[in-house]
Amino acid sequence: RVGFVGAAVSEWEGIREALRAVVESGRGVGVSSLRADRLDTEFVGLLARGGYRTMTVASDAPSQRLRNKMAKAIRTRHLIEAARLARGAGMNRLKLYVIIGIPGETDEDIEELIELCKELSAILPVALGLSPPVPKLHTPLGDAPFAGIQPIQRTLARLRKALGGIADVRSASGRWAWIEYRMSQGGQDAGLAAHEAWENGGRFAHFKSAFAQVEERAALRAANQFALFPATGMR
Repeated sequence: RVGFVGAAVSEWEGIREALRAVVESGRGVGVSSLRADRLDTEFVGLLARGGYRTMTVASDAPSQRLRNKMAKAIRTRHLIEAARLARGAGMNRLKLYVIIGIPGETDEDIEELIELCKELSAILPVALGLSPPVPKLHTPLGDAPFAGIQPIQRTLARLRKALGGIADVRSASGRWAWIEYRMSQGGQDAGLAAHEAWENGGRFAHFKSAFAQVEERAALRAANQFALFPATGMR
């Protein structure tokens, strides 16, 4: 089996030719990232011939409004077409990766995701992979607030309830996303706090206690306060 690994493999102009050469040699294929807007019958057919049984694509955000806000080129029609192409190629499942808790997310955005999953499941069985956003230092969203553990958990519960029997809903933990967030935003003090938490047993409570001693950057402190209480900016 030959794996093609990169940040945007499906955008490489030579990907079809390379897949064809591997498949015709009798080997299976694996591709690290697939963009729904880059798929066509030939591309998906080569993946199926190379052993693919699950089509995995990223929605990026739960709604078209948020995808537009994030300047993502993916459209709802691309996701629906990906499901149709996968079914036509004999695949048995569509896996959709979605980020929840993006700044500015509303109930309407989540409702749009629910309706999309219902539409997709009528084409092909759906597995939904959900992840909270983790703003990383020195990126465009570097100073964005963390969505919050409880809001993320509420959204996950809502999606599981609404999509029960419709989609297989799997998610990352809101608690561990918060730990990743604190580590990604910190300096040496965050690294030392993580090491202390690991030495004490590595459970969430240990990380929470250790990071309670680490002060957030001023920009993040202000952003998180505003996210919780936009009218007053107070906790």
